[in-house]
Amino acid sequence: MQQLLKTNKATYLFDDEKPELVLKSKGKFSTVYLAYQLPEKEPVVLKILNHEVAQQANGLKNFIKEASFAIHHNNIQKTLDYFSDGETHFLIKEYIPGATLADLIKSKKKYDWKFYTRCIIHLLPVIKTLHDKGIYHCDLRPQNILVAYDENSKVDVSYPEVYLLDLGLAKTDAENPSIITAPFAMIYSPPEQLLNHYELVNSSSDLYSLGITLYECITGVTPFKDENPELVMHLQLNAPLDENKKIPDALFEVLNKATFKHKFTLPPNQLEPAELREKLLLGQMERYHDANEFRYALTRVLDHAVMAEELEKNKPWWSKLFF
Repeated sequence: MQQLLKTNKATYLFDDEKPELVLKSKGKFSTVYLAYQLPEKEPVVLKILNHEVAQQANGLKNFIKEASFAIHHNNIQKTLDYFSDGETHFLIKEYIPGATLADLIKSKKKYDWKFYTRCIIHLLPVIKTLHDKGIYHCDLRPQNILVAYDENSKVDVSYPEVYLLDLGLAKTDAENPSIITAPFAMIYSPPEQLLNHYELVNSSSDLYSLGITLYECITGVTPFKDENPELVMHLQLNAPLDENKKIPDALFEVLNKATFKHKFTLPPNQLEPAELREKLLLGQMERYHDANEFRYALTRVLDHAVMAEELEKNKPWWSKLFF
């Protein structure tokens, strides 16, 4: 059924009964539609907060916080409008034709490790901009990273244009960490988020999430999987990444550093607060602390691999007789 939404800024048209216009069906927090701004009929993204989440103070607070972020960067999805009719809360965001990394992982076309590594390399300057402003995304995962289509409605494998989505769970240095009670993405979150130590969340926390994201993109599977949630938590807090033949050794070394954590000899709830904090800090100290540092490490691995491929490709035919 077509609906019109009017605000002080514009009028928007959307249809909640057309499956092709539903970008994300009812998820944990919101439902997302493709809508149109009138009269030009420019496509926009319409995000509607789920009613049950709107009744929760933190859920509504995070939705409004996402609307309030005014970060000007060409590769961060822009917020265009926010409004409420008293019961329902709406967020209008920039529409970017493309596919999320989650979409690409599931697509029939298979992309190699070099493509996904390029995507993360191209995203890291955006992450650096956030961190320099004292903002940490806290929800970096394949669903929140979008690769734009080129003029042929395809992904540019050699030079992917990458966008950052959804700042709804972002944390700032200005916030009081003692009052933050934010949800988190289970598999992608570092120990300091899993254990609700938001005073320790920093740049290394986001880089941890990107390391897990890149691992999943290349292998097609998430690490630390198990049917038992308690075991999953144990693995996330203690286990390193499993080696996978799809990931070159040099890249696996980089991912291990990005996702490092200190092992817990006892369950966290049996540790004194000071000891727990110390172990979390020890884990963070071994990770990358700066987006540029992580970017350099990934670029070096990628450049060496591309150079080796070029040398092999240009090797004279007769050399294969001897080597």
